[in-house]
Parts: sequence; structure tokens; C-alpha cells
Amino acid sequence: MRHARISLVPTSGSFTLSVQDGMIAAITIVNRGVLATRNIADFQMIPELVLLNPWDFR
Repeated sequence: MRHARISLVPTSGSFTLSVQDGMIAAITIVNRGVLATRNIADFQMIPELVLLNPWDFR
């Protein structure tokens, strides 16, 4: 079983990543994927995670 280590670099006072968002991020990182989401703000603190907002491509 492979695991992803998510290292958060706090840029603002406090940041809480939900368990569900952490699992989504870890699965994406382990599988070397790109996370497509409109919710970029909750994931942008994870430097290893590649994000894509599909609504930006209009």
C-alpha cells in the first residue's frame, strides 16, 4: 500500500484541511494525477498537488 505525505505550508494564520479533502489530495498525489475542482482555495496550500479548475477554460 502506498501513502502520500501531505505537507502543508501555512501562509495564513490557520488552515484546516478536512479528512475528506485530505484523502482526495492523497489519492491524487499517489496516482500522479491532476485534481479537477472548482474549490481551488481548499487545496492550494498543498505544494505537491497539481490543480485544475475546469471552469477557467471558457
